Amino acid sequence: MKNKYSFTGEQKITATLVDGDYIWICFFGVSNRCALYKSSKFNPNIKYWDVDISADEVTAIIDDTSYLYLSLDDSVSMGAMVNKVTPSTIAYYSIPAGVTEKAIDLIDDETYIYFLTPGIESGANSQIIKYDKSTLNFVEIIDLAKSGEIIENASKIDIDGVGNLWVVSELNSTPILTKVWYDSGWNFSSTVLA
Repeated sequence: MKNKYSFTGEQKITATLVDGDYIWICFFGVSNRCALYKSSKFNPNIKYWDVDISADEVTAIIDDTSYLYLSLDDSVSMGAMVNKVTPSTIAYYSIPAGVTEKAIDLIDDETYIYFLTPGIESGANSQIIKYDKSTLNFVEIIDLAKSGEIIENASKIDIDGVGNLWVVSELNSTPILTKVWYDSGWNFSSTVLA
């Protein structure tokens, strides 16, 4: 028998992450406040932490041993870093100049964190915004546009074992996989998955 859980006073769930015996649950924001719960994965109504994230929406969540990393829909912050032991300890990654869209996904390596913007606004293409993971300092914007190829409508980002970034996007409902790598500058190439 499946159980149905209700969260009184909260909006829809926008992101979740299972972490051992816990589940982190992010709720859609109201008045630039998103609730983040740390709950039991066996019964999500058992709540250990309830903290506020300053954003309209948490769009994705990942973690490492010490922190949660959130991509955000916010006018000031691209993402947030939340201490797993004391979740009320929150730091934010500021949106750099030139970025006009929200972060929709994120990935990290041991040193950097990468936020993906979708490229769905008029005149915008997908971008990867790179930050120093621990200092929260902005590093660079990886623009997914070059002569003859523009990546738009991106939805997911991942990283492989050798540091290549992979972006999933679509064109007219046809998925596109884009490999992004560094070799004397950032390069990318796409494959249509038809």
